[in-house]
Amino acid sequence: MTRWCATSPNGVCRMLLLYGNCVSFSMVALKDGPPILLPLWDWGSTVLTHQVFRIIVEERIGYRTQFIDAVAEYAKLLEERGTDDYFELQMMTNGTYHLDMEHWTNYLPPNDGSYYFDQLRSVVIMGPLGFIGQEGWFFPSYMLEINENLDQYGTYRFAEAAALFARNDIPYTDIRSTLAASIAAEQKKLADESINQGKSTFPECIQTSGSYDETLCLEKTLDLFMNLTGSGGTSLPKGVLYTPGEAWEVYDGQIVKNLNLWLEMSVVDRVEEALVALMTEGFNNKHAFLTYWYTPHSIFSKASGISLSRVSLPQYTDECIPRAYTGEYNCDFPPTITRKIASRKVKEKWPKVATFIQNFQLRQTDMIDILGDVGYGNMTSFEAACKWVLAKNTTWQSYLPSMITDCPPGTTLGEDS
Repeated sequence: MTRWCATSPNGVCRMLLLYGNCVSFSMVALKDGPPILLPLWDWGSTVLTHQVFRIIVEERIGYRTQFIDAVAEYAKLLEERGTDDYFELQMMTNGTYHLDMEHWTNYLPPNDGSYYFDQLRSVVIMGPLGFIGQEGWFFPSYMLEINENLDQYGTYRFAEAAALFARNDIPYTDIRSTLAASIAAEQKKLADESINQGKSTFPECIQTSGSYDETLCLEKTLDLFMNLTGSGGTSLPKGVLYTPGEAWEVYDGQIVKNLNLWLEMSVVDRVEEALVALMTEGFNNKHAFLTYWYTPHSIFSKASGISLSRVSLPQYTDECIPRAYTGEYNCDFPPTITRKIASRKVKEKWPKVATFIQNFQLRQTDMIDILGDVGYGNMTSFEAACKWVLAKNTTWQSYLPSMITDCPPGTTLGEDS
């Protein structure tokens, strides 16, 4: 059974506007005591995840929360210790904040923080959050109208296909004819090169030679032409892959080289701003572009109006990462599991909150929609989180323990069976 505290509809609107509450129709009395400290990092999804958590914990479970500037605290820790290994686990252990509802496992060194989880037992894994982070290469879906195999990495070994992404300044509808003209010019260039080389190389093509034979000359010249076109002798431009390069420690360069793709990289500055602008402007102008990016991100929301397709790279396995250290990485990007972790003190001080943390889930589509409300709906992080909480009432209520017994003044206790 779930219980809540009800107010009149007018009370809901008035409380929401005056006090910034979200689910004020089901508020509980806030309990006395120190607040639960939440990390405030500087990337969108974690801000929204913790806003959702804050709304439900304060307004339905009844415990105060407080955001901590995790970026500033991290800088202090780095200055003190000189290393950022296990920085989140260290900050949780020393009480900087109490939990992380969106912990990305790629921020842990190889042994996965077992010292904190298994020896000190200062931090507890509270289960998966629900969505998965995934990097990759993306292009506008309308490019599949030109070549339906552009979502397969092998396609980019062929110059004629990769060259579709050599220019991002013309409409994609013009690329086919532009490329066709380039290919025709390329074929003529190689044919002329084959004839000229044949005339100076093959006795069958030298009229003053006693071995001159027009038919054999033609056959040998044709063989030479086929060899030139089939062995990388093309002068078609390489496709451009936009990448953050070493700034984000991605493997784009190794992947291109080791898979023998007809691509060259363009490293961008101000990565987030530059690549979002590239995709937005490119899509709106129906241009071609191929770029590194990641999900979940607001650009994949319906609100963006942008449709992107992902290039399928060779499947990632545990054997892939060691290859990166020797420059031999040739796999897809590893998926990143998001999970919930908390200080051991959470279970001791706030057991009902701990139960909620363990139960709580956020689906991939939900996170992308919330991000879209901020990125394209001009909402604040609180407004977007509140919108999700109100829309997904039955979802998150199933994560709550049944424990609400007291209500603030002016409300009455209600029950769900």
